[in-house]
Amino acid sequence: AIVNGFYGMLSARDFYREYSPTMHAGLIKKWIKVQCILLAPICPHFCEDLWSEVSSFIETTGMLVESKWPDIPSPDSVVIEELNYLRKLANTMRSQASKAKKKLKTDPTAVRIQVSTKTPEWKSHIMSVMKESLEKSGEFLDNKSLAQSFKSIEAFKKNKKLAKAAMSYVAQIKSDYKSEGKNALKLGTSFDEKALLETSTEFLMRGTVLKKIEVVMVEDDKSQAEPGKPSFSFSLQ
Repeated sequence: AIVNGFYGMLSARDFYREYSPTMHAGLIKKWIKVQCILLAPICPHFCEDLWSEVSSFIETTGMLVESKWPDIPSPDSVVIEELNYLRKLANTMRSQASKAKKKLKTDPTAVRIQVSTKTPEWKSHIMSVMKESLEKSGEFLDNKSLAQSFKSIEAFKKNKKLAKAAMSYVAQIKSDYKSEGKNALKLGTSFDEKALLETSTEFLMRGTVLKKIEVVMVEDDKSQAEPGKPSFSFSLQ
């Protein structure tokens, strides 16, 4: 209750406040109502006092203890995926900008975000094998068996050093699976990645010195972009 009813609600509020240039009054009122009701079983006196203080603003009558449990609609999985994507991307972009600063000798003021719909063949193979193993036995294939399956992929025949990168990729998938479940086994996104980024440039620039963000679609391997994981090219405006 504390994690989701308090910290989760605060996190959702903070992100909405940062992402949206204007905050919808009706949504703010609903947030306060839900927050009070969720925390009432834990700290009833405080929530009851708060409820009475803001009752005129949130347009409620009577006591909090008489209120019904909030009716929460089913979550939109695509919207949640977009939200998590933007949060992760913003952190990654700022981290990459710090590295670019060392190379440019100053803060970059422009970034080119490269988006791709093309997944490297070897990554598709690994994901397919891991999915199949999980569906059949309920657990992932061991690393030795996975490494044996690499031999059938042309990319590994041409570049033996790729095996090391492949095992790092496997370790990352296993780690993500612990926190994200089956979503970690998805290749690509359920939304239009380029369109989302183009409408989120203002949010991505907040807290940075960036003045321009360009979003482009690429399909070459040089960009290192892949579905759900764009690459960045920083410069001076």
